Amino acid sequence: MSRAVAVVFPDAAELACSWLSSNLPEHGFTSVPVGTRVPTPRPSTSFVRVLRTGGPRDTVVTDAAQLTIEAWAPDEGSACDLSQMCRALLQYAVGEVVNGSTICGYEEFTGPQNLPDPTSAMPRYSFTIRWRVRGAPLT
Repeated sequence: MSRAVAVVFPDAAELACSWLSSNLPEHGFTSVPVGTRVPTPRPSTSFVRVLRTGGPRDTVVTDAAQLTIEAWAPDEGSACDLSQMCRALLQYAVGEVVNGSTICGYEEFTGPQNLPDPTSAMPRYSFTIRWRVRGAPLT
């Protein structure tokens, strides 16, 4: 009887942050911090936070990470535009290798929603996706 192969999955939220940080500037969103936490101190300009909010192992070698992306900006229109660009870039990543990991799929649960930040009242748009990420065998 052969032994099952253990697979280690990358941090999908960090991969998404890396992908967005690398690609947002090419599309006019320069100097937009992207991370898994709200920056301290909180900027009065645009920023993006990516949170892993769940998601199961999809197959033996893919993780179906549920990610919520939040985009803050000084006004609603800018927050919406930033959110829409993040949405497009994360979908575009399918088939790409990000920091050594292949992005295998994109599925959207909620499109961008206008959800002003209750802490700062700053305009914020949020959406939730499933990003399928390929793991690597444990060696």
